[in-house]
Amino acid sequence: MVAVAIAGVLAAIAVPAYLDSMRRARRADAITALQHAMLLQERYRANSPQYATHLIVSGTALTGVGTADAAGAATSYDVAAGTYSVSLSGISATGYALQAQAKGTQSADSPCQVLQLRIDGGQVVQASGRTSALDNDATANRACWGT
Repeated sequence: MVAVAIAGVLAAIAVPAYLDSMRRARRADAITALQHAMLLQERYRANSPQYATHLIVSGTALTGVGTADAAGAATSYDVAAGTYSVSLSGISATGYALQAQAKGTQSADSPCQVLQLRIDGGQVVQASGRTSALDNDATANRACWGT
């Protein structure tokens, strides 16, 4: 009986820690997807007067950025694991916003459900929050971005 009680206590501690670790790993996938899209945007902007208006998607993979008439053009796509939806908005000659919205079981990552990487006049801004209001304070924001 004591062994069952000990196993129950250990499970009560281990399972939440495991789930939290999985959420952090999936969040890292979303951050990688945002950074990949940012690099593609910067490469595109180096040869164009403004940033690309669309993401170029093949299945669940981001393969490039471009204009609306490009094959595979989209303004959003799901990260391969299906845990985040990445979208592009606010495009101008000086900036854009890339946002990752948690989906499915990843929505339990409550302080970090929305991650946004914004380029504004050459400045990179990282924001996060429970909603698209991106209302995390600096400490919670750093925790979401792993910095």
